[in-house]
Amino acid sequence: WCAEPARCGMPSATAFRSCSLMRLRHSSRCRGAAALLALATSAAAGQSGAAREGALELLLPVGARGAAMGQTGAAEATGVEAAWWNPALLGLAKRREMALHSVQTLFAENDNSFVILWPFQAVGSAAVGLRYIDYGDEQATDAVGVTGLLSTRTAIATASFGAPISKGSIGLAFKLYSR
Repeated sequence: WCAEPARCGMPSATAFRSCSLMRLRHSSRCRGAAALLALATSAAAGQSGAAREGALELLLPVGARGAAMGQTGAAEATGVEAAWWNPALLGLAKRREMALHSVQTLFAENDNSFVILWPFQAVGSAAVGLRYIDYGDEQATDAVGVTGLLSTRTAIATASFGAPISKGSIGLAFKLYSR
């Protein structure tokens, strides 16, 4: 709706006050949309980083449900998966849960996580979890030949709490990352 100017039937001049107001509103909408687009573009540029940034394992999905739903876990995680995706959703938990997730991918030989969830009446829910990712072994080489073996492993521990509030829930997570 910004690509074409407002028209009133008279191509060269504005005959009625309402047409000039319509043209003015149209112009301010275009400026507002352009400003919003520029702001969104600069925010997205700030979030796009190279793969050399640290702790990318925190972005890897945990659990089959969130991964199968296109990584919508931040909005849909329930139970123990909420400890990794969105701790505020722990506040909605009604029962004790325990889960063990294990997966093998193209880049990780083993990706295992274990979480325990405890709901506390009228207060909220707490969860404690541990995740261990083993990327396997790789030979280190130089011009002479093999110099050793590189083993990359990551451990992530989390302690999360979620509590219901009047129209939703609030959560807090502490994650300890070690590589």
